[in-house]
Amino acid sequence: MSPQIGIVLGSYSDVKRMKPGIDRLTAMDVPFEILVASAHRTPGRLIEWLDGAEDRGLRVIIAGAGAAAHLPGVVASKTLLPVIGVPFDASPLRGTDALYSIVQMPPGIPVATVGVDSAENAAVLALHILAIADPALKEKLRKFRAAWEAKIEEQNVQLYKEYPMAQPLLEAKSRIVEESISTAAPVKKNVEKGVVYKIDPDNPDAQIIEDAMYCLLDGGIVALPTDTVYGLAVDATNPEAVKKLIALKGREAQKPFAVLIDSMKMFESIISKVPAGVPELIDEYWPGALTLIARKHKAALKAVSPDESLGLRMPNNLVALGIINMLARPIAATSANFSGEPPAKTADGIVKQFGSAIDMVLDAGPDSDMGASTVLNVMQAPYAILREGPVTRKMLAELLGELLGD
Repeated sequence: MSPQIGIVLGSYSDVKRMKPGIDRLTAMDVPFEILVASAHRTPGRLIEWLDGAEDRGLRVIIAGAGAAAHLPGVVASKTLLPVIGVPFDASPLRGTDALYSIVQMPPGIPVATVGVDSAENAAVLALHILAIADPALKEKLRKFRAAWEAKIEEQNVQLYKEYPMAQPLLEAKSRIVEESISTAAPVKKNVEKGVVYKIDPDNPDAQIIEDAMYCLLDGGIVALPTDTVYGLAVDATNPEAVKKLIALKGREAQKPFAVLIDSMKMFESIISKVPAGVPELIDEYWPGALTLIARKHKAALKAVSPDESLGLRMPNNLVALGIINMLARPIAATSANFSGEPPAKTADGIVKQFGSAIDMVLDAGPDSDMGASTVLNVMQAPYAILREGPVTRKMLAELLGELLGD
């Protein structure tokens, strides 16, 4: 493959400053060409190089210079290719002179400017430009960002080992719901109770999602669809709401509810440690009909589960995920029935069973007939299947191998 990125530097001494960018392009296996050419001392050489740039296959140019730093602007004036300027710290002004020289271009001759000595960012920006028409490169960039995210999460793990009491209960960030639903801490507002709302499970109304969030925030009980059966849900962090749901169901107080979440971050903020094999399970079967019984932080969600175990699931349902995401905390959920009775399969069935005891009912049509989720205890290896559902033993064994018990 011929080079698609051209790098031009005002001086050989700038090569070491450009090295982080060169290393990033090399790591991404993207070919490039590089030239030292001064806008003042060798303008002819520079123009000659630029004249044949597009014919040689170049699609973007990175120009780095220090001090007066005219080079990026001159390059931009002689080509229609996108130009990225890198100001270098090469004078007593510590690169601010170069920054202003590059960023303050006249109208019609733009130079995309990164920070002082930010050669790697210049390279990454060039890669982003190329990735518009290169799916393989776009995937490399996605993995590059994911690696940074994983590194930061590792730092958080270490931080919370040192300061466990300082760990936030939740850091809600949905990977599933793509609508622009704010995850900012919600503010209570009055929502009309006892209303049945028709909602499209494939394209849920954001206003209904918001109303359900406020209902939960006010301590209410919401009947909502999931990817398995209809559920009765409350804010899992509200002990009074959990008690209200226990009383409504006629359920033993010590029998824990399942907890529905919307992201891996939420999962990690609740449990004490991610067990072996669980990330692979989550990648394969979440969102979906798999409930994991895991060991939680001692102080987390005591009203839902007073002991150390907790059942968690990420439902494959945009309504449920949208509510959790907007609430910015998990919900405690149970099937829509009195204890010992079969679960209701429709919103009308829920109303017939519970009447006005449910604060809000979301009607998404009949349930999926999928049945209850598979329940897998991952607190200790070998892991035990407590209930086999849509995710079968065979499916789990293929991923877990010897980690799955008989």
